[in-house]
Amino acid sequence: MKGFSFMFWNRRLGDNSRKINLSVVCLGLVWAIGATMAACLVLGLWVLFSSSGVYYFSWLLKGASLLGTFAGGLAAGRRVQNLGWLHGALVGLTYGLVFALLSLFNGLGAFSSLDLAGRLGVYSLLGMAAGIVGINLPGSVSGRRLPRIYRQSY
Repeated sequence: MKGFSFMFWNRRLGDNSRKINLSVVCLGLVWAIGATMAACLVLGLWVLFSSSGVYYFSWLLKGASLLGTFAGGLAAGRRVQNLGWLHGALVGLTYGLVFALLSLFNGLGAFSSLDLAGRLGVYSLLGMAAGIVGINLPGSVSGRRLPRIYRQSY
């Protein structure tokens, strides 16, 4: 596990290295919502054009929302230069809160408090894991120089 990091350890990042970048969180949220909408579009077309039953469709929708959370956390972790786990967790938490607010339009009894807390926890943990994966992916992102372990020496 050499080279795996929860943060990008570089002291030359300046004063901005310990702050939360809200534009990265918003970018991750856009990726999360976009991935979920694309998955729901594919599922909707599958229901429209297939003759099979949709008995487990709610599980597929839950999987699509988890996929969206992972995509958003991954995009945030890939874009940010430090604290990928925190940015990914914030994307997951914000994404879960968006779903909670949308459920209020269905009525106040759509989620119980325990179910809502469980969903927010799962979304936050999945976003955190995706942020860790995103910050550790090799490749140059937003002009940042890569750590020595990712550079090729000739």
